[in-house]
Amino acid sequence: MKAYGANPTPIPYGQLYTALQQGVIDGNAATPLPPCASIKLYEVTKYYTAIGFRFNLLPIYMNRKKFDSLTTSQQKAILDAAAQVKPLAGQWARDKVKSSIVEYEKAGVPIYHPTKEEMAQWLAVREKVWEEIAEAFKGKIDLSVANDIYKLRLQ
Repeated sequence: MKAYGANPTPIPYGQLYTALQQGVIDGNAATPLPPCASIKLYEVTKYYTAIGFRFNLLPIYMNRKKFDSLTTSQQKAILDAAAQVKPLAGQWARDKVKSSIVEYEKAGVPIYHPTKEEMAQWLAVREKVWEEIAEAFKGKIDLSVANDIYKLRLQ
């Protein structure tokens, strides 16, 4: 956040609403629109900027040892079920965003969508930060994973 020119102030999520309400912090960059709507942050914010720098996945986890202990047909059933849920999860997420937009509109809080030029500025900073992280953690992280996730977001 410092690379974007902000002065980050960590706040526990449970205290976010009150911190915004009392002016302890000026904004929130960590919460996507649906969770913001669910805790009614539109009551204590003037606007929401949709920069889309967060991409939330709906992962399905299973202990590898447990999965490996299943029969091939059981493993297939789990993987097939996960594949069936994938488009439903995506639709659920899109529906949550749409209903959150409606809540913000009803509250009179505008949602700002940056121009292509503004987004290019955001992305340039992101690229610089990713390169710095990749260099700082060289051999410990694979930045291609982050890039793959970003590409998924664009689909």
